[in-house]
Amino acid sequence: LKRITPVTWFNWNTKQNSARIMLREIISQKADCIIFVGNAIEGEVFVKALSTMENSANIPLISHWGITGGDFTSRVSKELRKDLQIYFIQSCFSFLTSEPTPVSKSVAERAINLFPEQLRTIADIPAPAGFIHAYDLGKIFIKAVSQIELTGNVSIDRAAIRAALENLQSPVDGLVKNYRQPFETWSSKNVDAHEALGGEDICMAQYDEQNRIILEL
Repeated sequence: LKRITPVTWFNWNTKQNSARIMLREIISQKADCIIFVGNAIEGEVFVKALSTMENSANIPLISHWGITGGDFTSRVSKELRKDLQIYFIQSCFSFLTSEPTPVSKSVAERAINLFPEQLRTIADIPAPAGFIHAYDLGKIFIKAVSQIELTGNVSIDRAAIRAALENLQSPVDGLVKNYRQPFETWSSKNVDAHEALGGEDICMAQYDEQNRIILEL
């Protein structure tokens, strides 16, 4: 029988020495890869620790998209990254590589116009996964709220918005996709009812030498 490598837990503010001990144990168990679930700060610590270990290039590190939400690329240089196999999960939309749509063109233009000091081009968005998800979820939320009459009573309005989110009356055209029925009423028999994205909407990605996120389509 194939042996399953156990889960290793780490706390926030883990230091590089602790990370090395964890990684050494994982590698000693002959894991095929390391699946990392964390954010940019911890991602920096573990990637730098991995880079100091023998044969580190032989074991891929596959990360949660949390590492793309901070200044990971400014702290983990492209020179260090090129000697490692670092991948992360990303929704299958990119302003850089996806086929432009009327929605994506409009969003890119508005973002650059609204934040001219931060965004010279749409490639300058510092956390594209967060931006994309926030935009799509924001549109879905606005659509749900437009279906109801707000009363000013928090409990009543919260329940009404939840019901509207689970019963959208018309599609929402987002960046990732067109959402026809993103949410349904949750039950123990429908545990993915509140998951707007499916496996077909998720891709692997990497940083290139210009620190851009490139989808592995």
